[in-house]
Amino acid sequence: MDGDRRDGDLAAVVLPPVGDLANEERLLLDAYRRWLRGIARSDVAEWEWVWRHWSTRFGSDRARTVLAALEGLIRCLSGHAQRRIAYHPPCCGVLGADEVTLLRLVGAAQRDEAGRSRTIAAGLVSTAGIG
Repeated sequence: MDGDRRDGDLAAVVLPPVGDLANEERLLLDAYRRWLRGIARSDVAEWEWVWRHWSTRFGSDRARTVLAALEGLIRCLSGHAQRRIAYHPPCCGVLGADEVTLLRLVGAAQRDEAGRSRTIAAGLVSTAGIG
């Protein structure tokens, strides 16, 4: 999503609208937003919606693996955040800086860019939360 940006600094980044994201990024963002909203509202219906959507699209085994990783990421953020992590409602077409950071972190991890992943993660969590 962020092209050649490597420095982890979002101050100079123009945040794109959600509609400009790749399909995979929109899917992850929607699951992230719904998972957090489920936590905030103590509403399992959000998690059930994500599960139904992902398991229908990818099959139960693959969905279980990916959603377990997402839940682990969210638990890490919850337990080690340096500050309040901001997110928007699932229906929102605006992309926030923390959401961009999350997408960049996942992208770097998928490309096995460990150093970059750690740098990006340091903008969200304490060193204890960086594995």
